Amino acid sequence: MYSYLLRLCILIIMYVLFCVFRFIVLFVCKCLLYYCHRMSTQYQLNNIYHIIHDFLSLEKSFGCVSNHPLLTLSISRGRKRTGRVI
Repeated sequence: MYSYLLRLCILIIMYVLFCVFRFIVLFVCKCLLYYCHRMSTQYQLNNIYHIIHDFLSLEKSFGCVSNHPLLTLSISRGRKRTGRVI
């Protein structure tokens, strides 16, 4: 009788430890995936900003500025918009 209870207790303890270990592993994986997603999104936004900035600086150096609303918004950010093309 005691050996049966002992085996049952050991089985329950092993199951609880397995569940705790599984929770920790899954939690670490979730945190790692969240961090990777956040960093990749930041890098994408940073790359898009640099691509647009480089494109606009090339356009300005050649003297032609596009009238696309998103590009003119990027040009006028941080400065007072005068309405004339530079």
